[in-house]
Amino acid sequence: MESQCIQASQLQSRDVRRAATGFLELDWLFGVSHIYGKHIWGMPEGGISLMSGEGGVGKSRLAIEMAKRQIAGGLKVLYTQIEIDLRSFGRWVKNAPNSHLLYCSNAKSLDEQIATIKRVAPHLVLIDSVNEIEDFRNGTAKDIREVINRFRQEITLRMPLHLIFLAQLNKDGTTKGSTTLSHLVDTTFEVKRLGGPCFVLKVGHKHRFGRTGAKFWSEWVHTDSGVECQSSHREEDERWCTTHGIPDIPQKGSETRGMRLQKLAKTINFLTSGGSKPSVEIVPEI
Repeated sequence: MESQCIQASQLQSRDVRRAATGFLELDWLFGVSHIYGKHIWGMPEGGISLMSGEGGVGKSRLAIEMAKRQIAGGLKVLYTQIEIDLRSFGRWVKNAPNSHLLYCSNAKSLDEQIATIKRVAPHLVLIDSVNEIEDFRNGTAKDIREVINRFRQEITLRMPLHLIFLAQLNKDGTTKGSTTLSHLVDTTFEVKRLGGPCFVLKVGHKHRFGRTGAKFWSEWVHTDSGVECQSSHREEDERWCTTHGIPDIPQKGSETRGMRLQKLAKTINFLTSGGSKPSVEIVPEI
């Protein structure tokens, strides 16, 4: 891309368009845009997200549920599954409603993946996992930069879609591929095990299209058919409540959102730090 130098007054800006994920809880975590007089929550078009967590925690199952919600709404999804055989992967997705809108690929090279995205023209792309892309190689900063930059220049800047990378963690809890990977994407999500069938999905330290902070998390549980959200506390967020017409009128003896947020901040610190006992009760969603 040719270098440019333009006066700020001459820059042409554009509103961030978004697409709903099918989960209100995820829409809230992704953020909101104000377009054509409406507040739209969900995945930003042209964005790249990174969802990292230890093996078996629930990343793939959550990604599959996102894909199912998208195709149920009539949108095309491309799921690149590199870690397991596509025949095994098919058991999880082939009976989903509108399964003809879900494209499954096992392309490992960057060239193949980009060509497949251009051919399918999906609304959502899921790559499971970014660490297995051949061009990722040893995960050096140079290799990672080449992979992310090509996806951005050839795909997300040119096509109305959202791209989500799933990533593995090292033994020390850091994302494989050095810190360069998380720096180059737009949004980071962390998936952490709670114990039993439950896990937490929280916004990481970077969110170019939304907000970060201790309160932006959701609790999920594994079920026989997939995963379900147990609580997201989105109704504790004033901005969400305002755009959805939810009042903050405390009843006698009850708490306002602000009072409950103080408890929730302490709770999330416990959930992700491995403490032995929470200092406050986990407050259920309203």
